[in-house]
Amino acid sequence: MQQMPPMGAPQGQPQEPEMEVNQLSEEDEKDIDIAVARAMEFIQSPEGGQDGTEVLVKLLSGKNPEQQLAMFFTQMIEAVMTDAQDAGLEINPVVWFAEGGAIDEIANELDDLLQGQFDIIGMMDAVKEQIRKMLGERGQQLKAQMEGGQPQEGAPPEQPPMQERPPLLARG
Repeated sequence: MQQMPPMGAPQGQPQEPEMEVNQLSEEDEKDIDIAVARAMEFIQSPEGGQDGTEVLVKLLSGKNPEQQLAMFFTQMIEAVMTDAQDAGLEINPVVWFAEGGAIDEIANELDDLLQGQFDIIGMMDAVKEQIRKMLGERGQQLKAQMEGGQPQEGAPPEQPPMQERPPLLARG
């Protein structure tokens, strides 16, 4: 089926191919590489005498591992984005959730790091949904704080204080 030019476009002129939803630009691919590298630095850096793999094993061995992994990823994404911004880098937020994007690559790295001990890959659809929800809630909280107001009625409660979060990313 031939694609029709948009209304008002000159007839006979070639149309630029539309980017597919999951197709990433070369710049996005670079952003994924940066995001994954910085995330793995956070995961593998010692924190409170534990490296990230020890923290992950504890999280994945406890109750509700999907929820724990989602919280871990959410904190990691926030930390990586803040760190990148502080370094003068802009990471396109789209790269986190894109098919084959940063979250998928990090999940593969974690699965390799933990030698398949846990079904991280099998959990990732549910984990991604929880991450989206957590980041959306966090965005609403930040927006309300920036506007000097309180979170809207019905908005989720604030996240727990840093000391209650997994120790890997509880940086101060």
